[in-house]
Amino acid sequence: LFAELEPALAQALCDGDAQSDSIPDDTEQRILQDFAHHRRSWPDSIAAINKLAGRGYSGLDPMSEKVMKQRVLQRKNWKQCAEACGLSGRKQAETALRRAVGILIGDNAPD
Repeated sequence: LFAELEPALAQALCDGDAQSDSIPDDTEQRILQDFAHHRRSWPDSIAAINKLAGRGYSGLDPMSEKVMKQRVLQRKNWKQCAEACGLSGRKQAETALRRAVGILIGDNAPD
């Protein structure tokens, strides 16, 4: 898994730096924006999304909050997350998560 991540993200995961501060830095903010806009994959964004989740869920609608909690905090796989949220599958769950990230960073991400 680490071989597929950018070096800075892999190092942050190893050092625990991704959880040390609840405010994403500029690099993490860019990662979150890219994830919200479908330009970055889930595996490449996990550390930044975990850090973002540490800030809370203010502004999210109930479905977006539930998807964030299921996938990010509880670490459910996509199928489990979709089932728990009443979604048809990974695509809908991932789209909801991308939208939630966009809302939390104050970015109007596309659906």
